[in-house]
Amino acid sequence: SAAILGVSEDDPGARCVASPRDAQLEALLETARAAIFRGELILEEGGAFRHRPRPLNVGNEPASRLAMERVESLESLPLRLLELISMIAPGTSYKAIEAAARLDEASDEGFRIALAQLRREHFVHPEELRPLSEIIRAATLRAMAPSRRAELHRLIAAALEQVSEGELASITQATHLRAGGRSKEAAAL
Repeated sequence: SAAILGVSEDDPGARCVASPRDAQLEALLETARAAIFRGELILEEGGAFRHRPRPLNVGNEPASRLAMERVESLESLPLRLLELISMIAPGTSYKAIEAAARLDEASDEGFRIALAQLRREHFVHPEELRPLSEIIRAATLRAMAPSRRAELHRLIAAALEQVSEGELASITQATHLRAGGRSKEAAAL
């Protein structure tokens, strides 16, 4: 945790982020983001972090719960886009994701603004349209209602049909149709 924050090992901020429960790098990064989000770590001028203890120290909570807290804090449009990005199969084109977002009632400008926010707040990878970590993806999926998941599966299938990106897209489209409760349509593909 000290290396992630760029501080000495005896720094209170490093102890705040360190957790024997989540020693994986991905978990430490998410814990550091949550500590900043909660105001427990404050970036001072010159790049140093200052630890401001709060009643619930993030180091005592699992990274998955901290990620869920961050996901649930998002406004509607960025949350909807993160849900969509979390549901899309790896390798799905930007064009298909953008089409699915439009079907989910995001304007082109809304899509760009929401994506910029998700990248700025470290929810989405800076160069790819995928969650920044599996912890974020899992928290996003856990927070979604089953009806929202089914809706997104149907929207993704419709978007893949619109952009028609070959045989693999048809297989992915069928998978999303089936998961969205449209097995007959999936079988027809």
